[in-house]
Amino acid sequence: MRYVQLFAVGRGILLRRKELETYIFLLVPTVVSISFDLDDKLFTMVVKSTKKVDELILRLMEQKQLKISLLDLFEKPV
Repeated sequence: MRYVQLFAVGRGILLRRKELETYIFLLVPTVVSISFDLDDKLFTMVVKSTKKVDELILRLMEQKQLKISLLDLFEKPV
């Protein structure tokens, strides 16, 4: 089972996305992919992982003093 976590992010996070991708991949080995998108004027980050990691991602971003919020989380068959 894969978990898909959708976060709302600010423009500042998009400017640092490579740094944050590296940071997340290093500290959360269950993350399979990370993508950033613009949906109807809302910047989003989609994290796919083999385990539910939404709370961990929120804490990691808080440690970097970056504000994000969880929009949705769902399970997806592999």
